[in-house]
Amino acid sequence: MWQASRTPREQRIDVVLQLMQSGAWEPGRSHQALAQKWGVHPGTVEHIASEANRLLRHAFRSNPQARDEALAEVLFTFRTVRLRMLENGSVAAMKVALDAAEAFGRYNGIEPPKNVKLTSQDEFEGLTDEQLAAVVEGGVEALRVVREGEAVN
Repeated sequence: MWQASRTPREQRIDVVLQLMQSGAWEPGRSHQALAQKWGVHPGTVEHIASEANRLLRHAFRSNPQARDEALAEVLFTFRTVRLRMLENGSVAAMKVALDAAEAFGRYNGIEPPKNVKLTSQDEFEGLTDEQLAAVVEGGVEALRVVREGEAVN
C-alpha cells in the first residue's frame, strides 16, 4: 500500500538505489538502459542516480553497522582479487594484485605519500682543493672525515 503512494520519481529512485546496493549499477550503461526503459532523457536518470547515491551515502553515515559491513565486504573483495591475481602470475595480473593491495591499504589507513620531494645535493660543493684531493685518495671514508671536520669548525 505504501508503495502505491510513492511518486514515479520516488519509485525510480528506489530502483536505482537497489541496483547500486546490489552492485548491478553501471555508470553510463545503466543510465542509458533505464532512460530507454522509462522513456525519459538520460540526464533525468543521472539526476535520479545522484539522489539515490546521496540517500545511500546518508544511510551509511547514519548506520555504523551498515558501514562496517560494507567496509568488510570491500576489504574482503580486495583480498580476494589480490590472491587470485597472485595465483595467476601474469604481468597484468600482478599489476591488478598490486592495485588491490594498495587499495586495501588505503581503506585501512595505510597510504604511501602522495608526493615525494627529490633533491640533489652535490656532496663535494664547498670543499677546498686539498679536501677534494683527500677524498680522491681516501674515498668515501675520507669524505666522511672531511664533513665531520667541517661540522666541528
